Amino acid sequence: MKLSNIPQRYVIVFLTFLSTSVCYIERVGFSIAYTVAADAAGINQSSKGTILSTFFVGYACSQVPGGWAAQKIGGRKVLLLSFVLWSSTCFLVPLDPNRVGLLVFARLLVGVAQGFIFPSIHTVLAQWVPPHLYSGFALYL
Repeated sequence: MKLSNIPQRYVIVFLTFLSTSVCYIERVGFSIAYTVAADAAGINQSSKGTILSTFFVGYACSQVPGGWAAQKIGGRKVLLLSFVLWSSTCFLVPLDPNRVGLLVFARLLVGVAQGFIFPSIHTVLAQWVPPHLYSGFALYL
C-alpha cells in the first residue's frame, strides 16, 4: 500500500497523535530525570517543587491564548511556533541542576509552548476531520 493511497486526514491525525505523545513523554520524562539528577546533586525539595510545578503554571496560563492564536493565525502556524519555542528552550536547560533560576524560566517556557500545542492540534483537526467523525479521531489524542 502506497502512502499516497492513505487519506490525508489519517496522516494528519497520526501526526497530531505523535505530537501529543512527544509532549507527554517530555513532560513525564523531564520530571523523572530531574528528580534523579536533583537528588544526586542534593537539591532541596522546595527548589525541586518549584522547578517541576512551574511547567504547569505556564501550561495553564497559555491554554486560552493558545486557542485564540490558533483561531486567528491558524493551527499549523501556532503548532510550528510552539515546537520552535519548545525546542529552543531545551538549550536553556543547563546540565547543572543547581541553576534553579534558569531551570524555572526554561520550564515556564516549555509549559507555555505545550499549552499552545493542544488547542492548535484541535484547530487543525477541526479543519481536516468532518464533524461526525471528530470524536472518534480525537479519541486517539
